[in-house]
Amino acid sequence: INPCNATLSAAQVMAQENRAFRFTVVDLNPEEQPQSNQDFVSELLSRALSVQRDKRFAVLIYRNGYQWAQTYVPIQAKKGKNLLKNKGVYLFTGGLGGIALACCEAILETVENPTFILFSRKELVAEKDWEAVLKNQNHPQHKEVLKLEGIKKLGAKIIAHKVDILNRRHLKACVYQYWKICGRINGVIHAAGIAKPELALMQSNENIQEVLSTKIEGTYNLAFALKNIPLDFIVLKSSLATILGGMELFDYCAANAGLEAFVDTNLFATDKMIAINWNTWSDVGMALHATSPNGQISTYGNAISSKVGKKIFLDILSVGEERVAVSTVDIEGALTQENHHQRLYQSNTQSPTKDEVHYPAEKHLDDLEIVIKKLWQNVLGLKEIGIHDNFFELGGHSLNALNLLRHINKTFKCTLSPIQLHKTPTIYSLKLAILNSGQGLAFQHSSR
Repeated sequence: INPCNATLSAAQVMAQENRAFRFTVVDLNPEEQPQSNQDFVSELLSRALSVQRDKRFAVLIYRNGYQWAQTYVPIQAKKGKNLLKNKGVYLFTGGLGGIALACCEAILETVENPTFILFSRKELVAEKDWEAVLKNQNHPQHKEVLKLEGIKKLGAKIIAHKVDILNRRHLKACVYQYWKICGRINGVIHAAGIAKPELALMQSNENIQEVLSTKIEGTYNLAFALKNIPLDFIVLKSSLATILGGMELFDYCAANAGLEAFVDTNLFATDKMIAINWNTWSDVGMALHATSPNGQISTYGNAISSKVGKKIFLDILSVGEERVAVSTVDIEGALTQENHHQRLYQSNTQSPTKDEVHYPAEKHLDDLEIVIKKLWQNVLGLKEIGIHDNFFELGGHSLNALNLLRHINKTFKCTLSPIQLHKTPTIYSLKLAILNSGQGLAFQHSSR
């Protein structure tokens, strides 16, 4: 599988964000020349077009004349070959990130005196200044230095170096430098990555390029830098988003799908490559730092603590599987639930029900509600709309929601998030959101 082609699986996110979209991704082996078999091409088109209507995203996989299906089954932790060694040398990309440092702590639970080479886009404060940083809790690197000091006290040697993984020549020079100094590199944990959550239709080309490059171009560069260096293992930190998708994770899903496809390549000098589709680590990692336009990233109820994550990391190193997904929910069950992420998102942000709040009577619409109602009527093509009717239950979807919010923001000169309607899906609750922004009140004053 070509890592760049693997990014197509991100189509599932667009299908989740917009009910008007349907996708079928077809996975073929070009060496079998399927295009030369007209009967197969006809059958393929027929199957792709006949995917049941409520399944807006599907993957059809064909090899050697058979259609294959990807499934997920539980695995049990077992005592296998220990890939970690005393005095081993382990290289991390994204080395100052919370998950990378947690994995360093996990390794220290099983081996003695390892060396951790931590490559990061950020420059770490010099070790001679650590004591001063630890005394200043407001220092921007206080948490990282505190973690590193603890790791060092447990017997590890730490080498931190600022490296841009997209700079191929610099990356190779740094890898070679520390390979010569340490005499070897036993394992690599590729944890570099960034997230810039946004609806696919609103995402900029610059953001998409940045997210994709770190995972895909960065991994090609890492393979170039590590060429001919024998490794006991390499771990690729991917995301559960490549399997389940997720609102506002289009580029992140694509990037991680491309990343884990490297498991099927022979670009690294190792016979042990592992791709881990992690769920959210609730107390470390990007979930704490990357924010969506509505101010947060939803975990969809699928998160683990760093303590649990460290144990799972060690278990995965011993089970012998190339691909492992970490989830607190049944993946097969989740995949059969139509539009599971959008429903979970709405359930986490729904407005109070009519039984919980006393609403004004429909006949007493104020100026703000009248204008909002007219905008809804124009977008939905409906005449009868109540101020407590749910936009999505009236047939609205993400595409016309974006159109409606564009008119809302223009009319009231506000900047509501593209996903505001998922949070406030009625005219009444949307009015309150506009008022909270400070613009609705100005509108009401000016209209009187």
